[in-house]
Amino acid sequence: MSESMVRTVLTVGLLTFGASSASAQLSGHNLVGDFGLLSGSQPEPGLYLVAPFARYGSDTIKDRSGNPLDFAGNVVVQAFFPTAFVVTDWKLFGANYGFIASPPFVNQRYESPQFDLETGMAFSDAYIVPLHLGWHTPRADVTVAYGFIAPTGRYEAGADDNRGLGMWSHEITTGVTAFFDDEKHWHAATTMFYEMHSEIEDSNTKVGDLITLEGGVGRSFMDGAGSVGLAYYAQFKATDDRLEGLLALLLPGRNKVFGLGPELTMPFFATGPWAGLVTVRYQWELGAQSAFEGQMVNVSVTLARLGWGR
Repeated sequence: MSESMVRTVLTVGLLTFGASSASAQLSGHNLVGDFGLLSGSQPEPGLYLVAPFARYGSDTIKDRSGNPLDFAGNVVVQAFFPTAFVVTDWKLFGANYGFIASPPFVNQRYESPQFDLETGMAFSDAYIVPLHLGWHTPRADVTVAYGFIAPTGRYEAGADDNRGLGMWSHEITTGVTAFFDDEKHWHAATTMFYEMHSEIEDSNTKVGDLITLEGGVGRSFMDGAGSVGLAYYAQFKATDDRLEGLLALLLPGRNKVFGLGPELTMPFFATGPWAGLVTVRYQWELGAQSAFEGQMVNVSVTLARLGWGR
């Protein structure tokens, strides 16, 4: 496996594209922790098939001041979002053009003396990125993208088995990865997602605009075949929610939460134009306000076919 090929596959595995409609913070569609190291880099032209699995667990809800609420139970959210990412040779404003499609599946389970929902995996809200642009320079990569999340998952106001959020979301993304040496071994990255929402179906509830930052600092090793580092995320509201009923009582104020933890990526095969890797990322949350506070685990397997479609 050439170093260029390894770095390309590594980038895709660390990005783990996708979105989950089951937000552990009762907010928008953006699934925190699905991006990490090299988040601001677009890979070289090719086809990338990513199989990410995410699990979020929490037994704590914080109020607007960061104090825990009286919540005797725990929340477990699991998501599987197979993703296809295509990067082409076509140029737009000097950048390579790409697109992404992800049909998420979510298994959401709440356990508490107040409620007990046992539900299985089901199709959720589809995530589509029709425009993904990537620029590359010797010391930095830059990405800009537009995506949307369509309300394709099951949703009915008041139902206990919803898998969608019953709303449209639009997301504008920009990211940067900076390299600190000529060999691009050391790197730091951050990507910002700005998410806007429609009203939730059959209600006057509207989720405020959401800002999510994800990235990390790390180092490649084994001649670029692996990478290790510290990944982070931060998610907070840019505008106020318009809430109704119980949510307005429990979670007033703008959501805020931070996550931090290790990330490791290792390749597991390379045959001809195909290569694969596995990424594991574990992050602990802190500083939550008007939100759950817990732990996020992301595991993804990436298969890459470089030069596909040329």
